[in-house]
Amino acid sequence: MIFERTPKVRPFAETPRKLTNIARKQQRERDALPLLGPLIAEGQPTPTQEIQSYARRWHQAQMNRRAELAQVWKRARTRLYSLPPAARQTARRSWNASPYPKSAYSFADFIHSTVTGKTNPEDQPWVNKAPVIYRDFRGGSFSELFSPIPRPPRYDPQSPFDELPTTFCGNLGHGILFLEIAPASTGLEITVKPMFETVELTRLKRILAPLCPSAAITAYPFQDAAKEAEFRAHRRHLKTMSDLAKTTKGQEP
Repeated sequence: MIFERTPKVRPFAETPRKLTNIARKQQRERDALPLLGPLIAEGQPTPTQEIQSYARRWHQAQMNRRAELAQVWKRARTRLYSLPPAARQTARRSWNASPYPKSAYSFADFIHSTVTGKTNPEDQPWVNKAPVIYRDFRGGSFSELFSPIPRPPRYDPQSPFDELPTTFCGNLGHGILFLEIAPASTGLEITVKPMFETVELTRLKRILAPLCPSAAITAYPFQDAAKEAEFRAHRRHLKTMSDLAKTTKGQEP
């Protein structure tokens, strides 16, 4: 069973800065009541004695924390072993595969949810059970490949472009694209961001031809050649991974 190990007891680090801070604190206590300063000083320990007291409390606090976590683990494991063998094995596999922190309190909460029936170990909530659907970007119309991103309404009700979304979001197979549409003297001016492959530009023109044949399409260029090369390499990697996922879909692991 996967679990996080409790850190070992670490000694208290005595530094000159801590001694200076203690001396400064004691001085502030005396300055707060000037008339009683000598009396207050008599009841104050030296900075060395004070830091030794800190060290003793630091060690005891760590020991108490370790003992507390050990008790939590012990009670949770006792509840785990109270389950039938089959349910115990299922709960252990579910815990090992879960994204929860492998701490004592997380394990205790997990076992409590399992015992009380709030969580079914066989039905892991962190596993996506929806079927994986791979879209085919080789075909389809503009409305199937791109979705409008609505913009706030304009104040001019007479403008013929009020109902036209200014931005479309879609994918032609190599990554997400944004089409910014603006009116022009010849019809529409379409700006594509980010930069994309030439084959996508040709295909986009073919898709838009039945809708707006006179539209001027402009690709947003990269200002840095290194960023453009990195962007194209990232797109090739995504396409390779997508092709690999399609190839291995349905095969036995």
